[in-house]
Amino acid sequence: MDDHDNLPEKYESAIAVVGMACHLPGALNIDEYWSNLREGIESVRRLSDEELLAAGESAANIANPNYVKAQPVLENFDRFDAKFWGFGPQDAAVTDPAHRIFLEVAYQALEHSGHTG
Repeated sequence: MDDHDNLPEKYESAIAVVGMACHLPGALNIDEYWSNLREGIESVRRLSDEELLAAGESAANIANPNYVKAQPVLENFDRFDAKFWGFGPQDAAVTDPAHRIFLEVAYQALEHSGHTG
């Protein structure tokens, strides 16, 4: 008889979160994320008309009352350590930034859990 045979049925599909990581707008790691939540920090950046025009947006779109002049800005997405991951410069350049961030965050979650890659 295993120990898990004595557990209530509700625990049969339970999981344990042993490590967490994130890279979100306004939070480069889980500690910054929780701090932002506690402090009520808004991570969506409001953009001025001048910033939008400089980025190439049209004046007509900016004047539209339904146009949202805000963006969640993801910092450091361009700081991928290609050598660490065994990527050559050309492979790193054509790899989707979301995939690069996923690799980094997955590795950080492993480290946070006390495991190494």
